[in-house]
Amino acid sequence: MMNDKNLTLQHMHHVAGDTHQVSLAIRQRLMAISQWAALAMLFFVPWRLEWLIALPGLDAASVPNAANVPKLRPADVLAIVSITAYVLAGWPNWRRLFAAKRRVWSWSLIALVAVAALSITWAEHRGLAIAFTLRLTLWVLVALRIACDDLSPRSIALSLLAGLTINAVVGIGQFIAQHHLGLVMFGELPIDPTYPGVSVIGAGDVHLIRLYGLSGHPNVIGGYAAIALLMSIGLIARRGRPINAAIIGAWLIGLMALLLTFSRSAWLAMAIGLCVLALLTVHRRATRPRVRPIAIVLAAIVIAWAVIFGPYLIARISPSRSDIERVSIEERIDQSSLALALIAAHPIGGVGIGNFGVASRHLIDSSAPTDWVHNVPLLIASELGLFGLIAWLIGIGALIRSGIARRSGRDVWRAACGAAIVAMLIVMLFDHYLWTSSQGVYAWAALTGWWMRSSEQ
Repeated sequence: MMNDKNLTLQHMHHVAGDTHQVSLAIRQRLMAISQWAALAMLFFVPWRLEWLIALPGLDAASVPNAANVPKLRPADVLAIVSITAYVLAGWPNWRRLFAAKRRVWSWSLIALVAVAALSITWAEHRGLAIAFTLRLTLWVLVALRIACDDLSPRSIALSLLAGLTINAVVGIGQFIAQHHLGLVMFGELPIDPTYPGVSVIGAGDVHLIRLYGLSGHPNVIGGYAAIALLMSIGLIARRGRPINAAIIGAWLIGLMALLLTFSRSAWLAMAIGLCVLALLTVHRRATRPRVRPIAIVLAAIVIAWAVIFGPYLIARISPSRSDIERVSIEERIDQSSLALALIAAHPIGGVGIGNFGVASRHLIDSSAPTDWVHNVPLLIASELGLFGLIAWLIGIGALIRSGIARRSGRDVWRAACGAAIVAMLIVMLFDHYLWTSSQGVYAWAALTGWWMRSSEQ
């Protein structure tokens, strides 16, 4: 009888052990899926390919700007897959979010979502506010998820560089042909010199289409290029690994794409990012022999490009010499004035997330579609008010504090990521897609999440 009981207990322990092993295997598989989806998400960040979605209670015809109708893009789908798999795995390492070095940052993101959700109650267009709150929640979850995980910075850099390379090859082909390449099934816009709203640069009577790639705008792919190029410098400067010719080639192709976007915000972001990177790695003598040849080639490419496209470059940086650039600058000034007027009228709670265009119609000709103000702090202040802006600024402060405390320059990856984050902050002063669009928010979420995760190492 005793032997039977012992055998029964041994069998129960054996079954329990097998169950634990199966559970662990499932959890590991879910973690692998989540990591794969997060990296694939970064590859697809700049893609414009989209599918309209119908949200209950949201009439697409009531949205003042058709570009703001809720939609899903590949990066959104992959973000959802990554988060879902991570939740099913039990959200491993969630306690890391509330460790001393990460607590303020985590709570600032949670507060930002809370303020956005509350703004739904006073937003004029509640359907849009709900849609943009869901988008904000999703990218915040991505940031928090990556801050919990041990995602490799090398994998992040490779995903960004691969995504840039595909877009760069397509975009350079478009620029040479001055026409789209027929890749509509991949989300390519039907761009040509006569396409309404196409972004061009002009020198006299000659106009050239700026580089689009598979993105929705040259500024979008320009910003993505700056981020990917800065982060992937870690692939070149990292000690202990041979330099891969394919990586160098991809990096230089990406640089050409950045130049041909003629995106002033992306150029400035790249320049300042490189300065930050140099400052953070100035003491690392071991990286200098690797970076010096790239710096020389980079300078040669920039000089050659400036010589070839000199008249267009002058027109781009001198609005007084180009009607196209003058109108563009005037539009941005008008948008900033609208934002300041909305902030003055709704200083505490704002007009509701996603409602900048709706609220602006009361201040201008309501028949004209209103674009977002091209400044993220102003946009947050106008839509989420003082509380939203404070939550966002506290999160930025936590990122800066983490960099100071960690002395980022001691690690090449931290330096590269820090430079990319600074570049994104520069872009946010001149454009909005790193807040309003899936063609930007996930790059911000992933790099800031990894930055905070690496602060404990």
